[in-house]
Amino acid sequence: MRGTVKACGTVLPFCTAVAFHRKMAEHIVGALLPLVETIGELTELIAEVGRAVEVLREAYPETRSLR
Repeated sequence: MRGTVKACGTVLPFCTAVAFHRKMAEHIVGALLPLVETIGELTELIAEVGRAVEVLREAYPETRSLR
């Protein structure tokens, strides 16, 4: 995303990958905006899966050696 935006003549400010979709939406316009929205949706989905894995990890103590 940063490379594409830079090729269009804009440099995005630094932020973490987790906050990218929230902080960069105001800097990105046009055809790239749906990509920022998709990044946000995927970030939320990854967080949900991470929480589900934590629940399973607690339910199955034998996974301790896999951590």
